[in-house]
Amino acid sequence: MELHQAFDLISTAARRGKMPNAYLFVGRLAGDAHRLALKTLGLFFPSHVEDRLNPDIHWLFPEKKSRVISVDDVRTKLVNPVAQTAFGNGWKAGVVAGAECFNAASANAFLKTLEEPPPKTFFLLLAESAENLLPTIISRCQRIDLADAGARGLEPRLAAEVARILDGAAGSWTARAGAAAKLAQFLQRLKDAVEEEVAAEIKASGNGPGEEISDDEGEARVSSRYRAVRKDCMITMVEYFRRVMDEAATSAKPALSLAAAFANIGHIEDATKRLDARNMNELAVLGQLLDLLQFPKK
Repeated sequence: MELHQAFDLISTAARRGKMPNAYLFVGRLAGDAHRLALKTLGLFFPSHVEDRLNPDIHWLFPEKKSRVISVDDVRTKLVNPVAQTAFGNGWKAGVVAGAECFNAASANAFLKTLEEPPPKTFFLLLAESAENLLPTIISRCQRIDLADAGARGLEPRLAAEVARILDGAAGSWTARAGAAAKLAQFLQRLKDAVEEEVAAEIKASGNGPGEEISDDEGEARVSSRYRAVRKDCMITMVEYFRRVMDEAATSAKPALSLAAAFANIGHIEDATKRLDARNMNELAVLGQLLDLLQFPKK
C-alpha cells in the first residue's frame, strides 16, 4: 500500500473514533514505516513528534548490539510508561521501531499490555518483516504492508554515490585501493549520521518514567543501527552487480560475464558476513573485497 493510502485509512479511522489498539506497519524502518508512524502520531500529538519530545509518546528501539529488544526494555520503556497518567490531551502512544527484534520473553511481556491496553492508548509496531513476530501479536494489530516492504539497500541518492565509486574501481590495483578507501569514508559518513541521530534522541529523552538512556545504551543503539545501515550499503553493492548480471544475460557481447557477476555477488555476501561476525577493520575488509571483484570492461 502506498504511504498516502495508508495514512488516509488511518486518519479516517481516527476521525470516526474507530482507532484500533495497534497498527503493524511492515516496511522500511528508515522509509515508509517511519514516515507513516510520524504522520499517525501527528493526528493525536500535533507538536514535538519529529524530535520525540512529547512525554506521552514512548519509543522503543533494539538497544543491544545483537539487535534484540529485551524484556527489561519492554517493561521500563513501554509497558510501565503507558500505564501512567497522560501529560497532555489524554492520549498515549507506544512505538516499537524494529518489532521483529522481540525475543520470546519481551514479546510475551508486550503481549499482555497489547491484549489489555490502558484507555486512550494505541501502539505502532514498525517492522521490516513480520516473519519473526508472534502470531498472537500480529492478530491483535491492524496490519499495513507498505509499498517499500521488502526493499533493502540505500536510498537512491546514496545508492548512486556507491555506484559511482564502483564505476571508478575498474582497472588498476590503484583504482581498486582508491575505491576501497572511498567506500570506507562513505561508511564513516553513514556512521557519523547515525551517531548524530542517536545523540538527538538521547537529548530528547528523559521526559517520562523509564525514558532515560545511559551512555552504554546509546553506544549499543549506534552500533545496532549502524550495522543495519552498513548492511544496506552492502546490499546496494549486490544490486549494482545484479544489474550487471541482468545486462550480461541479455547482451550478445556483455561487458562482464554472467559467471563473473554471480561470483561478485558471492564475494560481497561473504564480506558482509565477515563485517557482521567480527570486529574487523572495515578498510581491510573492503580492500580485500575490491581486490576480488571483477568489473565490466570500459
